[in-house]
Amino acid sequence: MSVSSDVIASGEVSLQNTENCMRVPGIVSVLGIPIDVTTLEHVEVRINESVRTRERLFISTVNLNFVAIAQNSPAFLASLQASDLCTADGIAMLAVCKVLGVTLPERVAGSDFLPSLAHGGTSRQHIKAFFFGGTDEAGPRAS
Repeated sequence: MSVSSDVIASGEVSLQNTENCMRVPGIVSVLGIPIDVTTLEHVEVRINESVRTRERLFISTVNLNFVAIAQNSPAFLASLQASDLCTADGIAMLAVCKVLGVTLPERVAGSDFLPSLAHGGTSRQHIKAFFFGGTDEAGPRAS
C-alpha cells in the first residue's frame, strides 16, 4: 500500500463505522512523515491480515526522535514514507498532531502490539519480525 494522498486537514477523526477495516482511515503529515490515524486494534487487524495473506507489512512506530532524524536523513525519511503503516509512538506525537488539527484516537507504540506478534496474533501462525537499530550485541542479548 502506498502512502495515501488523503491528508486530514482538521477535526476529530472517528474510526467507527469503517466499512473495510483494511482501509487507512486517514493520514496526517508531520514534516513529510505520514502518521496513520489508527488504533491498536486496527494495527493488530492489519498484522493478522498480513500474516493470513503472507504479504509484507512494513510498520514504523514514529516518535519525536524519528521526526528529528528524518529532517537530516533523506534515506530515513524515505523509509518512513515507504512504510505501509506509521503509528504515533508517544504522547508527544499525539500533541504534535493535535497542534496540526488532528486528534488521533490513541498512541500506538511498538511495545503495544509486540505481545500480539509474539503469540502469532489471532491467527496463531509463526510471525517473523525484523528490528533495525541498536548495537551488534543487542540482538544476541534480546534472544
